[in-house]
Amino acid sequence: MAKIIPLVAAVVVVVAVLITFGDAITGQLTARPETNLTKAADIMEQLGPSGASGFFDESYSCLADKALLGMSGISSAVVLGNTVSLGNFSQPDHAWIMVTEEEGMAFGNNRRPVSRQQNPLYYQGFSFHDDSRLVEYIRLRERYSTISERIAFRESEFADCTSELQEMIEKFNTEYGGKKISEQSASAHADVHEKMGECGAIHAVVESDRAELSYIENSMNNILSSTQML
Repeated sequence: MAKIIPLVAAVVVVVAVLITFGDAITGQLTARPETNLTKAADIMEQLGPSGASGFFDESYSCLADKALLGMSGISSAVVLGNTVSLGNFSQPDHAWIMVTEEEGMAFGNNRRPVSRQQNPLYYQGFSFHDDSRLVEYIRLRERYSTISERIAFRESEFADCTSELQEMIEKFNTEYGGKKISEQSASAHADVHEKMGECGAIHAVVESDRAELSYIENSMNNILSSTQML
């Protein structure tokens, strides 16, 4: 029996080696092959968080990411939508990358994949494959934002102007109403008319800006209506 022990030990060692080798072979056979989705995830992970803040920064950052993925042979789109709630769907507030290979995969602002289960809103939105159309939309949005701010400022200016005008009219009526025209009343009357002209000029600018804002809004809606939705 003393002579059999080494043989048994050798058999155990051989079996262990065969099991280990078999596991390695099985692992190689069952390992998931690299796909464009996994390649995209690796690329985005290497890039790290974009640091983009706000709709415009996110949009331009996504355009750069889309170009980079395209250089690696990966098809993707920039999606515009709302990631917290559906909100105003005609006015998307966020942009993100959607890899359109296989079943598709969204990537958030941190460039990490977001599954449909994690946030289904990332799989709803306007999917831009054409960079030029997206750039056109972004520039329209930037112009829209600028004009909206200018209108808000001008409306405040118009309110101040009309308030001053009302005070001037009341003062004129109190001091000169029903009296003969004098040098002082004529001067005050001219001041009132000058203020009226100033208020009218501000109002004309506001109306012009509103007309341009309406045109831009229609242009943006036309782009969105002709863009594929997820």
